[in-house]
Amino acid sequence: MSASKPYRATVSGDGRDCLISESGADRITAIDFTTGEKVTSVAVGDHPQRVRLAHVPADWTGPAD
Repeated sequence: MSASKPYRATVSGDGRDCLISESGADRITAIDFTTGEKVTSVAVGDHPQRVRLAHVPADWTGPAD
C-alpha cells in the first residue's frame, strides 16, 4: 500500500487499523494491521497533519450552554 506524502500515523481506537494522514492527497487513510490492505480513505482539508481520536455520543448536538 503506497501513500501520498504520509505525514503522521495513529493507531485506531479499536487497535485494528493504522490511520495515516496523507498530506499529498489531502486525505486520511486507514490500513488494516493484519492484512496491510487499505480499509478506507476520507477526504479532509488541505495538508492534513496529526490525527486525533475522540468518542462523541451519537446524540451530541454541541457544547452545553
